[in-house]
Amino acid sequence: AAFNGIGINLGNVLDAPYEGAWAPPAQEYYFDDYKTAGFELVRIPIRWDNHLGTSAPYAINATFMARVQQIVGWCLARNFVCVINSHHDDWLDSSNFTAE
Repeated sequence: AAFNGIGINLGNVLDAPYEGAWAPPAQEYYFDDYKTAGFELVRIPIRWDNHLGTSAPYAINATFMARVQQIVGWCLARNFVCVINSHHDDWLDSSNFTAE
């Protein structure tokens, strides 16, 4: 199904090296404001590389994952279309990347 609504980007929050490095941390009231403004979609870019274990199975840091779930939960609780975008993860394209 196609989506033709209006969206907003929660950029520079979870795609920064660490939340708060480039923009203030996300707050729940942002999503109320987005809804009031008429937005229907929220794009949440996420950078994973600073939050991964350094050895197999390269698990995502539990605290960071809980924060991602919290923010996505705020989005879904208000019936937004929520787009999660893996962002700034250049390490996936690195010639040094090897699968185990």
